Amino acid sequence: MDKAILKFLAFSVAVLMLLCAVSCSETPSVGDETTRGQESLSEESRAETTVEVTTEPEETEPELALRVPGVTTVPADLDYGNEVTVLYWSDYEFVEFSPKMGEDMTVIGNNVYKRNVSAANYLGLKQLSWIGVDGDYGEMENFAQHVGNSYIAGERKYDIIATYSRTAALCAINGYLADLNAVEDSYINLEHDWWPQSLGESLTIDDALYFLSGDISTSALQFMYVIFCNLDMAEALRLEDPVSLALREKWTLDAFKALAEGVFSEQNGDGTPSSGDRFGFLTEQLHLEAFYAGSGLKLIEKDEEKTLALSGDFTGSKLTQLVDDLAAFARTKDVRVAGGSATHFAEGNALFAQNRMNLAGRMLKTAEFKYAILPTPMYDVKQDGYRTTLGNPFTLWGIMRDVEEEREMLLECTAVIESLAYEGYLYTTPAVFEENTRLKYDDEANLRAIACYELIREGMTFDYGRILPGAALSDPEMSTLFGRAIVNSDDFENVKVEEYVSSLRQNLQAIIAELKERNG
Repeated sequence: MDKAILKFLAFSVAVLMLLCAVSCSETPSVGDETTRGQESLSEESRAETTVEVTTEPEETEPELALRVPGVTTVPADLDYGNEVTVLYWSDYEFVEFSPKMGEDMTVIGNNVYKRNVSAANYLGLKQLSWIGVDGDYGEMENFAQHVGNSYIAGERKYDIIATYSRTAALCAINGYLADLNAVEDSYINLEHDWWPQSLGESLTIDDALYFLSGDISTSALQFMYVIFCNLDMAEALRLEDPVSLALREKWTLDAFKALAEGVFSEQNGDGTPSSGDRFGFLTEQLHLEAFYAGSGLKLIEKDEEKTLALSGDFTGSKLTQLVDDLAAFARTKDVRVAGGSATHFAEGNALFAQNRMNLAGRMLKTAEFKYAILPTPMYDVKQDGYRTTLGNPFTLWGIMRDVEEEREMLLECTAVIESLAYEGYLYTTPAVFEENTRLKYDDEANLRAIACYELIREGMTFDYGRILPGAALSDPEMSTLFGRAIVNSDDFENVKVEEYVSSLRQNLQAIIAELKERNG
């Protein structure tokens, strides 16, 4: 708006106010509370009085409402009479498969069972069978070999594979998983709310999609990286409400750091920042990786030919600036990067802590303070939404490649996966929220907490730099370099990233070549 117009409006408002004051003074009301204790303005002060005119609307939180469950597009009349067998990793950290009622009587365990039964009944399955084999980080090769032995022997023993993220990637590289994008008339619909928005773009290689995750995986929800906030401490320190910042999409790194600074207080009497003192922020080197994806950066992305390539973010100026800023922040006495951060936070000795979602269910059930679960801060307000990275012990779901030979069974498997994801959206996603917040998912009084949870879940992101088997890609793993740089140096170059870039590219090219050769 033109400055002359603003001045005219300000002058007009001032004149109207003055006229109103004169009018009111001519006919005062006896006992009028609005005039008591008010001193009249001098002529000089009246002349200096200005009216601020602003065109910026007042910021308010978005209107919140309970989530309306989506509707599955899997037909209800499929009525499969077959048995579908899922091979899953039996050494998972949190209940995920629960094939029999009573094996895990937690809220989540019971809802996983409901998910399974509801999906099987809806599809009219004769049976949904579960077979477990160890497959976590230390068992990747053994699990992949187990799958390979069945595939090579032509046993057709398994239909669906659900395993540790990097184990699933190894199975895909070895050529044991079907391309889900190549299934004609597939029932899997990535546009539904139970699949993360970034899934199709992040996990395809040359338009092929070998596995997926989201609400179908309780471990994906449990291992979402979040920021925990001690709300009682924030209130006592009279800080701006971080939940409101998150809901208004103002929850940035600068906003987060500003709240955490100046919180340190010596509590244990040893004269140095240590366990037992009060901190603004607690984390561990491993967890710092969440800031990388949280800032919208990628380790590996697709090139112009849709083939995986080292992301320019990995050596870009934004990353250097991010490391410098976080390294300086980590050196302040308000921040402690060390083991035991979860326990320290649970004892009420920090404003913020960085960890996986499951920390709350494990350690905060008996906490004597109110807490909030927030997304990883955005790099700045220009960023398009929050980004949530996952700890690696989450499950990726795929279909055995030899199922492709049986057209009807292949379609049935896509219907099973889509239905399990949908039922997970209805049953297990709310259960994970309730387990970690001590709140009901369908309670209007908790809408702000639910809204934050949804922001975190919807921002779930995937990166092949974290999913591809670490040793096969590089040593040390590329995802760990970011945290090492923050803890051990002032800038990214000091960890000698340039020494790894060449080998990273070579190893990645070898992986892609092997994947293409084995998958045709």
